[in-house]
Amino acid sequence: MNYRIFGINGPIVTVAGKTELLMGEVVRVGARSLVGEVIAVSEEKTVIQVYEETSGTAPGEEIRSTGQTMSLELGPGLIGNIYDGIGRPLTASDGSDGAFLSRGAESPSISGEKKYAFRMLVKPGDRVFPGMYFAECRETQTVLHRCMV
Repeated sequence: MNYRIFGINGPIVTVAGKTELLMGEVVRVGARSLVGEVIAVSEEKTVIQVYEETSGTAPGEEIRSTGQTMSLELGPGLIGNIYDGIGRPLTASDGSDGAFLSRGAESPSISGEKKYAFRMLVKPGDRVFPGMYFAECRETQTVLHRCMV
């Protein structure tokens, strides 16, 4: 679902009228596709906190629903990276903005390119229960990720 910006006050963007956006939903704001989160919903307006610089964004620009809440993928590959406040690895910079990420940049928190050894700790037919580890994956010599029921 798409909506239009009614007002902007610093990092706060409003949409006039009732929307189908939900509290905590992540949206993409404006032509630069800035990351924002719905922080208030009423019959009169929806309020969005934008987590990037909003300068140059104007009323009438589009707001796109993602249908998702703010989240970060966890697993091997997380250790050793530095992330911004919305979970983008700073190594994702293309260099066009110096050491900074471009506004609206999209980048997965974990690269799917590197492979890690994965070891199952149970076998078919084993009984598992809540709190039990069923697999593990070593990321570094000191970091062992465990998968738990």
